[in-house]
Order: sequence, then C-alpha cells, then structure tokens
Amino acid sequence: MLIVNVPGGRKLDLPGRASFLPEVFLVERHSKVSAPHGQLVTLLQDTRRESLCQHFKRMATFSIPRNRCKTDSAGVQSFNLLTCQLKRSSTGIPVLQPSKHDRCLLQCTYGTGLEKDDVEITWAIAKSDLPKECLDIGLEVRDSILGPPELIDPHKARRQGYQWAGGVAFEHSARAKNV
Repeated sequence: MLIVNVPGGRKLDLPGRASFLPEVFLVERHSKVSAPHGQLVTLLQDTRRESLCQHFKRMATFSIPRNRCKTDSAGVQSFNLLTCQLKRSSTGIPVLQPSKHDRCLLQCTYGTGLEKDDVEITWAIAKSDLPKECLDIGLEVRDSILGPPELIDPHKARRQGYQWAGGVAFEHSARAKNV
C-alpha cells in the first residue's frame, strides 16, 4: 500500500525542492519522541533497498547552491547554515535546530504507516558545503573542549592536590564523569 500522507501531519510546501527528496511533514507529537521537543519533522520516502540505492546515487551528485543567504523585502533570510534561523532552505531541505530539540523521523511510503515503525534519523551536509564561519566555530568549540595541547596526555584527568593533570580540559571538573 502506498502511503502519501502522515497522519496528523501538515505537508510543508518547500519551493525549489528536488523531486527525489522525501516529502516533508510537520507533526505536533510522535510516540517515539518525548516532550519537551522542538519541531518534529516526518519525512515520507520509499526506503526499499533499490529506491534507496537510486536516492544515494542522486544525493552523491546533489549540491547545495552557494548563494545560501537570500534576503527578502522584509529582511528575512531564507536560509542560513551558520545560525539555522529558519525551518527550511531555498533548496527544499528542512533545517533543524538541535539546540531547540528539533527531531526528524523517517517513514516508508510502502510501510505500515504506524508511528512505531518510524525511524529517527539525522541529516547532515558535507563539510565542503559549510561556510568557513561554521567550520571556524566548530574548531573553536573543539579547541575549548580539548584545552591547550601541552596539557593533554593519554590518561584520564586526575586531581593532584588542588590541580588537575592529564586528560582534556573538558574533564577538569569535579562534575565530569568518565565514560
């Protein structure tokens, strides 16, 4: 049976959406996602093996346009990877904000249509499609987690009197728990 709608979902009209991308629906709640949560997006796509193979081949050559930040007459940006201010891009790809607990689920167009069979997924884009500012912020965060290279050693962080030794800077806290 072909599923063309997500129960309780509102289909998003995404101008510029490539035809091979999944249909996108906003839902208010989902049995696999507990509150509090941000935006819930359910993607409706054929997940049979042969269809996914075709999809992956298309995605391998799909490129996000470099003119990401377009501003309309009201001064609202239609897409901004750095701040992820809006919920959709000019290419028809939904932009989720992990900091606001946005979640994405995948439902097969030839599946049961039941929420219990949906799969939570993550979408990511290639490093080459990220603006330099995004990469710089990521490197800055990484460096602050690791700390100065001369203070890092291969052992877990440990207290020596009132000082920390070894490990990485993120571990230098009484509240840090080794994993």
